[in-house]
Amino acid sequence: MQTSVYQIITHTVSYSNIFVKDIEYFRSKYIFIDCKSSHYGGALELTIGTAAESTLKNLSFNRCDALQAGGAIYVSLSDGGKLTISELCSFADCKTYSDSSLYSGSGGAIQAYIGLNSQLILEDTITFDRCTNGSGGGMCIRLAEYGSVRQTGSCFFTECKSQNGGGLDIETSRPNYDIQLLGNMQFEGCESDYEGGGFKLYCNKAGSVTINGMLFHNCNTTGAGGGFSYNGYDGAQMTITDKVTFNNCNSQYNGGGGMYMTVRDSESMINITG
Repeated sequence: MQTSVYQIITHTVSYSNIFVKDIEYFRSKYIFIDCKSSHYGGALELTIGTAAESTLKNLSFNRCDALQAGGAIYVSLSDGGKLTISELCSFADCKTYSDSSLYSGSGGAIQAYIGLNSQLILEDTITFDRCTNGSGGGMCIRLAEYGSVRQTGSCFFTECKSQNGGGLDIETSRPNYDIQLLGNMQFEGCESDYEGGGFKLYCNKAGSVTINGMLFHNCNTTGAGGGFSYNGYDGAQMTITDKVTFNNCNSQYNGGGGMYMTVRDSESMINITG
């Protein structure tokens, strides 16, 4: 009989300024428990640039928190950097702290900044359970010019909470981004105070978003979009290619109990082909 060996880490681990190609961190069975940071990345802080490629596989994060961003993982990608998260990765009860200050926490489990020509790839299965923060209770992603996100596996957000994007918050501020959510995304019992009880997507400037199927169940917001909230500006293009399902989702004060979508100019478009 084969026995699995788990490495348990109960303190903050910081990896920064990674500029070496083809590095693979934590191949399997690492568990981060009660890791904390007074700044970024309660368990891991990664800086990946100059065409470096890194992979995180089969990791578990429990009760990790950071004061400012990335309760479990904070990653900054620049100058062609690439991070892949694959196999089974789980995040439970991770959080950042939110208050009225400038540094309202973001990315309850993962905070990712994707810079010029850089890419975040999400494969296989990633789960977020009861993660909380100011923006993106489970995961918060910010993209710059020519930044890219590609999700091909399954992401499950369960009972995550935040001010915006109860489970997931994605925002762009520069043109020529590429967001491909091609796998399976499910949001169960997620909540937000302002927009997107499950998922908030804010696209400013011209770029491309492709969304496959998504499921929202029992998601709520006091603002707009009980399940999904989308805002597109200045040439943003979003295409939905498959079925998006909303079950028992609610918006308390503003529009869109299931989905709220708005475009602000004639160059921005929403295409629904599914």
